[in-house]
Amino acid sequence: MAKRKKRSLNTRSNMSQVNIVNVNQKSKKNKKTKKNNNKKKFKLFILIFIFAVLILSNKDFLQKILPSSSNKTLQVIQKYPTNQEEEVRFYDDLLIKWNGKSIIALNKDGTSKWEKEINFENPLVFLGTDTIYICEGNTGDLYFLDLDGRSLNRIQMESHIKKIVEKDGLIFITLETEDGEKLTIMDKEGVVQNNILLEDKRLLNFSANEDKTNIVLSTLGIEKGDLNSKLIFYKEKGEYVSELDFNEEIIISMEFVDENSIVVFTDSRLYFVEEGNTLWKRDMEHIKDMYVNTEDKDIYILTTNTLEVISYKNKVEESISLNGEYNKVEGFNKGVLLVGDNKIIGINNGRENLKYDTQEKIENVIINDSDIILFANNRINIMTEKKINR
Repeated sequence: MAKRKKRSLNTRSNMSQVNIVNVNQKSKKNKKTKKNNNKKKFKLFILIFIFAVLILSNKDFLQKILPSSSNKTLQVIQKYPTNQEEEVRFYDDLLIKWNGKSIIALNKDGTSKWEKEINFENPLVFLGTDTIYICEGNTGDLYFLDLDGRSLNRIQMESHIKKIVEKDGLIFITLETEDGEKLTIMDKEGVVQNNILLEDKRLLNFSANEDKTNIVLSTLGIEKGDLNSKLIFYKEKGEYVSELDFNEEIIISMEFVDENSIVVFTDSRLYFVEEGNTLWKRDMEHIKDMYVNTEDKDIYILTTNTLEVISYKNKVEESISLNGEYNKVEGFNKGVLLVGDNKIIGINNGRENLKYDTQEKIENVIINDSDIILFANNRINIMTEKKINR
């Protein structure tokens, strides 16, 4: 019996040792788990803290995650009847339009100021910044009128005139000659500065820098069976400088941003060209429009559902996702306007600050100082900003 008791006591002693070991292991495991949990919580706290600091120190980021709040809309202050075929321009308190038969000047209140009927066989009319250009397309006679309808000058081009445009302080005239299409560039006094034979190329666009010392043309032609665009650079008196090829691309728009630099966008890329050489390029999809803010040195690129702001140094300053599609971007009051089929929004400092909706289809929008000129439903609406009362 004594032996059995001793055996029983030894068994209990062994079990107690095992239990103590298990308790110690469990205690160590719990401490380790608790320590790991504390580490995870500390790491999570650090991440939340860093995220909060980033938000509070970055206003642009904060604005992007907050819902937009438009505090302005547009209101109509004047209406004029018109149609899509008419060319229209505003000059301070004067509206002048060309309807294919007559040039009509209206006061801001809609009353008539003067009207001039054009009886040419093939008339062309262009409304410039402070001059009206009328030409008899077949004979090449070109007339300059002031904003009161008085004749200022007459020039005989002696060739068939296809198109006349005033841009960047110069007059660009496309002529049909025996040697092919020719571009004549003259100053606003009618003095010819340059004659450029285009040969078999189609002229797309033209531009001049601010002091008119550099002129660039964009053309479209076929080379080796492919459509190719070119930029062709000239000095003010017609001296050829150089040209730049855009293989299998079509130049949509171009604009001088300083004396020697040009922003170009094609059907697939954005380019920054300096002194005739490509400084950088960026692949872009579905480019719809471009606006350059030369004061801030920013390029606004409108795509299908995004507005990107890119610096002259090819840095993306901002990328804004858009709700809905827009067709046009225009500078307005230190920000931009985006124009859609039935909607206009204003964006300033990365936030939507203006919103205007209409049931009518918006055909075109022109910015005239602080006024917005909207073309819709055979009517011109002169509009201005209006604060929304909340």
